[in-house]
Amino acid sequence: MDFENSLQRSLGALLPFTASHGTLRQLTNDILGLLQQPYPVNHSLINSIITKYEGNNVTDANTRLQWQNIEQFVTKLLSIPSLQDRYTFLSSDSNNIISNEYKNSTNNNIFHSSTNLRYNPMSSPIINHGQRTGQYLNANGLENSDILSFSTNVSPRSPLHSPGQLNFLNDRRSIYSTQQNNLFNNTNKNATRNNYTVDSNSRFIDMPTLESLTMKYTQKILPETTILQSIPYTLLGTTSELFPFDSHTILLPNNILNGDSGLLHSIFEAGLLYNSLSNKVSQFNSADISPLKKCLLLNVTNKLQNYSIFINSISTNNNDLTLKSFFKELSNEIIVLRIYHKIIPNFNQYSGFQYFSKIFSLKSHGDLLVQDVANSIYTDLEKIYFDCLINWLTLGKLDSNNDDFFIELSSNKDSFLPFAIKKDRLLPTFTEKIWNQAYIIGKSLLLIKNYCNELEWANNFANKYSNLFKNVSHLGLSNQLSDIITLQYKEITIFTNKILFKKFYLREIILALKDILLMGRSDFILYLIDQCKETLMQNATALQGHSIFRNIKYSISLSSLKYWLSTPDNGYIVNGLDARLLNSNHGSLGWDVFTLDYSIPVPISLVLNPKNNATNKNRKEYLQIFNFLWRIKKNNYMNTVKWRESIPLIQNLRYLNNDDLSYNRDITRKISRMNILRNKIHSKCQIIETFCFTNIIEKYFSKLETKLQILNGEKRNKSLIPTKKFKNNNTILAGILKPNFNQSASNIMDQELFDIDMISDLHNNFLTNILSHKLLAFENKTNQKIKIPYSNSLSILLITAFKFMTTYSSFVETSNEINRQIALPNGDRNNVTITFNEELNSLVSQYKNFENLCNSFANDLLGDDEQLRHLGLLLHF
Repeated sequence: MDFENSLQRSLGALLPFTASHGTLRQLTNDILGLLQQPYPVNHSLINSIITKYEGNNVTDANTRLQWQNIEQFVTKLLSIPSLQDRYTFLSSDSNNIISNEYKNSTNNNIFHSSTNLRYNPMSSPIINHGQRTGQYLNANGLENSDILSFSTNVSPRSPLHSPGQLNFLNDRRSIYSTQQNNLFNNTNKNATRNNYTVDSNSRFIDMPTLESLTMKYTQKILPETTILQSIPYTLLGTTSELFPFDSHTILLPNNILNGDSGLLHSIFEAGLLYNSLSNKVSQFNSADISPLKKCLLLNVTNKLQNYSIFINSISTNNNDLTLKSFFKELSNEIIVLRIYHKIIPNFNQYSGFQYFSKIFSLKSHGDLLVQDVANSIYTDLEKIYFDCLINWLTLGKLDSNNDDFFIELSSNKDSFLPFAIKKDRLLPTFTEKIWNQAYIIGKSLLLIKNYCNELEWANNFANKYSNLFKNVSHLGLSNQLSDIITLQYKEITIFTNKILFKKFYLREIILALKDILLMGRSDFILYLIDQCKETLMQNATALQGHSIFRNIKYSISLSSLKYWLSTPDNGYIVNGLDARLLNSNHGSLGWDVFTLDYSIPVPISLVLNPKNNATNKNRKEYLQIFNFLWRIKKNNYMNTVKWRESIPLIQNLRYLNNDDLSYNRDITRKISRMNILRNKIHSKCQIIETFCFTNIIEKYFSKLETKLQILNGEKRNKSLIPTKKFKNNNTILAGILKPNFNQSASNIMDQELFDIDMISDLHNNFLTNILSHKLLAFENKTNQKIKIPYSNSLSILLITAFKFMTTYSSFVETSNEINRQIALPNGDRNNVTITFNEELNSLVSQYKNFENLCNSFANDLLGDDEQLRHLGLLLHF
């Protein structure tokens, strides 16, 4: 057994480093089998055995030479016949094997390798097996690293340190002690072995120790104390003579142990992270960035300062520091730096709110260390966000450079409140309802201060809630803050409604828009047409705006709107009424280009205008509806006026005494028949006008007026007493027959709160519902049989009616001329009669065209809903 061990150790010393321990055992067994042969062994048999193992383990010329040495060693061993001599050969030759091996390894240091290393915390270093220079550690792998783990899987620096060779290496280093024991067990008291004197009472005399053999290889290795002196400089991003730090790369010297190199790879990750974060802070520190991003950079700066203090502390106050203890102290700091490095990648591509939201989500991370870091950063960011929110809630102030807030400046700089809420910037700390309330508070506050001139109330409001917010500032975005926002929203909404209705006549202005532009007061329109009829019959290019405006004021004084002129505010409501002349074509009359306009006063215009544009105080929707109704109204007016002129004409012709009574009766009969046609057209135009006003305008306005009355307080007291209405229209107090415990006065009051956006939505819905009605909509919202929208058919029908009325007006003038010619003794009736008959035929033709269009339109309506079907039935008769 001793011989077998000696043979295995000798072969192990000769085997290449790439050979495994199993190969050593198999080769030893094969050679023992050859030694047990009773006959001499042929050299070809030895060569075949060596070749069998050599084939799987030859990597270069040096390895091949090692196998040749093994073959020579085995051949020489087999040539010795005696077992004792073979044992002596093994014992005497082992020292020569070790010595030669270390001589051959002078240029291949076994303690360290100068391979090129590129650091990546997620994987082993990339080994460059080419020319061996220095070891490099850089930051290329920081972006893909796992922030919560350390990579200790360092690839071997040299073949000596492959895992399969560790046991073998230990066996090789114990050869001397094995020989020493064997020699001590020898029966000879004093003997000489390979020029070394052996003494039975002592150890080898002048025997070289392992320390003496490795001294010349380890004397240049850097001691750990020297390494520790330079580490703090590298960890703080400063280059040193021992560890040059060039930009993002750290160069490790080639005279350090592999174990120390692995530790330095882990330790210097902190230096790379510190350097990367420092560069990021320096790059954006002076840039024009949002407050949240500035706060984030400040937090990173504070962390880097604390890290510097920590490095200085552990390097100066710990005299027993080692690389392992240094890494243990630094491990948490490395993870924290990794977290910061992961939080702020591509700093210029993300907004401050995106970082805020990301850090908010990290607060619920499963790792406690990540939670602590996220909470630390979130506390600072939340304070900035909280301050911006308080400024908005108490002052209506918004930083123009703040692109992190949930409110942003709109692109329309002419808007009175150029703000818009960004729903993608709402933190989940509050519900969307609370965020909307906060948006309305600041918006209403700006309206009250800048446009309602209620500065005293605004200052008291700001002071009151500033004190409340101071008590919850340490809680940040909490439930207590949301409760205060709700209370603040209710107070400012109630006050805003009061100011708009009582001071600026919001409800009265909406009524004026309906009565004037939507022709709710027909008498005013009739007076206006009567005052402007001569002007409107002129060519459009000859119209003068001041004369029309004077007629408008006079028409108001004659109509039911005159009470607005005697109000204490000196006609504040009707002062916005004005006239507008549209673009005219060649030959256009005043009827074609005239339209009324109403300039809504500030601040009501800021609430009612959908775009909140202070420079555009009118509503185009009102003008669009007015122009449609104006066509019907002018047709009806001309119908009425000319019909009134025809009545005395018929009477004169009927009682006029002349020689040709039959002629008189014929003219009278024809005029009466044309009046019948006129009446039919007039009645159908009135049906359309009544339907539009009753079933469209008045229907939707009644819903709007109900809300306005509630907002104005007219029905608020009644709403506190809930009632129940039965099918027979009897009304009793709710809860008499069946108690209702769910309804309370406070709930009803909450439902009656309408902020300025809600008021704007109510008004916008009113106009939208009118213009989206099937009869007025420009799009085809009818049944599938209709090829054109109802609005187009209706416009064509009204144009045809206007042409008829224009011809009818000329027909009445011609009839008057006939009456004058008959009254004259020698009157010429021939030419006038010809004109009369031509106009008569034209009226009949135009009526037939109108009747055909009306019947077609009525047939289309009969296939629609109940209301339009009823209109179609009326138009058929």
